[in-house]
Amino acid sequence: MDIGGEPLSCALLSKVFGDAISPSCEVVPGSELKQAGSHTAMLRDVATQNHKVFLKKVTATFVANKAWNDRRRVLLYIRNELRFYHEFAPLLRARGVAIPNTVHLKGHNLDGIEEFEETPPPAHLRCCGAMLFIEPLSDAARYEQCSPVTVQQARLVLNAAAKLHAAALEDVPLLERAATRLQRNGGSFALTARNPKELLELTASWERFKLSFAPVAPSGFFEREEIASLGARLQAAAPWIAEQLSPRPQDMWATLVHGDLKSMNVFLPVQLLISSGHAGEAGVEEAAGVATGDAAVLIDFASTGVGFGMADVAMHLVHALLPSDLDGGGEEALLDAYLDALAAARGADTVPYPRELALRHFRLGICDYGRFMMGRFWGAASPESFARQADRPNVALMNRNLASALRFVERLSQYLTHVESERTCAAARVET
Repeated sequence: MDIGGEPLSCALLSKVFGDAISPSCEVVPGSELKQAGSHTAMLRDVATQNHKVFLKKVTATFVANKAWNDRRRVLLYIRNELRFYHEFAPLLRARGVAIPNTVHLKGHNLDGIEEFEETPPPAHLRCCGAMLFIEPLSDAARYEQCSPVTVQQARLVLNAAAKLHAAALEDVPLLERAATRLQRNGGSFALTARNPKELLELTASWERFKLSFAPVAPSGFFEREEIASLGARLQAAAPWIAEQLSPRPQDMWATLVHGDLKSMNVFLPVQLLISSGHAGEAGVEEAAGVATGDAAVLIDFASTGVGFGMADVAMHLVHALLPSDLDGGGEEALLDAYLDALAAARGADTVPYPRELALRHFRLGICDYGRFMMGRFWGAASPESFARQADRPNVALMNRNLASALRFVERLSQYLTHVESERTCAAARVET
């Protein structure tokens, strides 16, 4: 069906599949996925059965049951992605960023949707949304999607993110355009893009989380003062943190951020192992690069906008890697891998992203993502909900894996201490 519910026209199908193809299509069995705000599926031409295209469709009717503030946010996300593919992706591809090619893009009644403070008239919403027809990347011999990811896979994701960040880094005209045409503050968890209720209820959400998980956490974990007060601490610091992560297009180190860098928003190239001995023999296997394709491919640009690249890095590491891969210096090694990849993508004659500044942005990113996780999900979380979601790769690890959640709480408290110290020093300077 089209955006307004009518059958897909022959003219539209000809644009998608080409004039030489029979103007009728069908959904590839097993490919359809209906989520709260979007429907996706692989379509194929009926006549040939092998000409395929990936469709992502979002309409106002899909979220008719939501309050207008949440409904509008869903529509703004798909508008953002539509504009990204149409206005920004061609330039970024030319600069070496691996982004899927689009076959056809269609949107209706999305411009100006942010100006409606109350629900628009039904006639406006009856045909409001977008359809994105994109080249398929679902060949299992070439790409995979998974969560959690291995350290090697995380490096591929960070390398792809670094290429995106390098392609737009401090490009003021590009970022000025992005600030008006895309999400002003990039990130699905950016405070300016969220429901204000999440911040207002942050402390209460944390209290419910503590109550639910105290029986399964290590003894005394939630009784430690810095952990017990984490909700109130984060609620007090959140606006300042968000401000620090909201660069202007003219600011140093400002760039385009993906905004939702979970591993399921990346197609990972299938890896090979080269063995110099028997398979599985200790010390004789090493990672060998990519069997087909040479880079991870980023998808889902619904939250792309202006920001600092480390916000993407922060989200990815806590969303998709197990504590065993982050502890013992693993987190620091991946941060350095990202900085190396960013430097390589920018070229030898450029100034490196200062490591201390990058770490500051990373800490802020962790705290910002923690505010989103606590306000959006943890108020309703429980050991039972973790168990139900344990095998759902599109869900953040700290919302389905207890060890990941507790490690994240530790890191969040640790990094928030840095932020609180910085805020105190900043306030003292203002007073003097």
